[in-house]
Amino acid sequence: MENKKLLSKIKIDIDGNELVHSITYSGSHKDLISIVKPLNDYFYKRRVNELFSTTYSLVRDVSGQDYDSLLVDLMLGKIRKDIQVYKGDMGSVLRAKNVSSSDLLCRCKGITYKELDEFYLAKKGDKKEILLDSEVSGICGTCKIDFDTHFKVLEEEKSFVNGLDSKVWIGRIDKAVEEFYFVCPPEYSNLKFEVININVHNLKIKCVRGDSTLKRPEIQATLSNFLKSELKLEMPIKIIV
Repeated sequence: MENKKLLSKIKIDIDGNELVHSITYSGSHKDLISIVKPLNDYFYKRRVNELFSTTYSLVRDVSGQDYDSLLVDLMLGKIRKDIQVYKGDMGSVLRAKNVSSSDLLCRCKGITYKELDEFYLAKKGDKKEILLDSEVSGICGTCKIDFDTHFKVLEEEKSFVNGLDSKVWIGRIDKAVEEFYFVCPPEYSNLKFEVININVHNLKIKCVRGDSTLKRPEIQATLSNFLKSELKLEMPIKIIV
């Protein structure tokens, strides 16, 4: 009973990529204090499976001391049990969502890439709102790079600009271009424009010049100034001829 009480104060924190974040002991047992500290330093950011297979000899080598083998074995048994509980909980998440581990973006919150897509649409591409509501990368932070990478893909494929779907913006731009023909200099009237892509990073418009001798910089400056004035667009506008 005494050993069980001592061991209950040993805690392990495992991040979403199954890396050991910390091993701590909150009790006052001198041997456990001296064992846990070097173990924590040694296993920080190592795979949890390495910790699971730890032996007495490794504990001795890492700490530089010999300890009561029964105490060390009991401690390692407690750690293995906690790891099994963690893996069991993660397995339950995968089974409940009917997905594989590769489908998970944030292991800490059990958020899949597909669910992030749904958050993106529901929050209209508002990155801050998505992070706050989903709590992705808010615990261990190891999925932050994967989140940023996937978020950029979503911006390209399912973009929202100022809270509006990119398809809505394309309609507005097409209408503004029609109005542009009424106010532009005569030499612009034979040009044809088509929106290629719009996202939060830029707007790309294809221009068919036909027989026009106007240069791309002239066309870009004139149309860009008009669209930014009429639609209050803030992203760069690129004219492709």
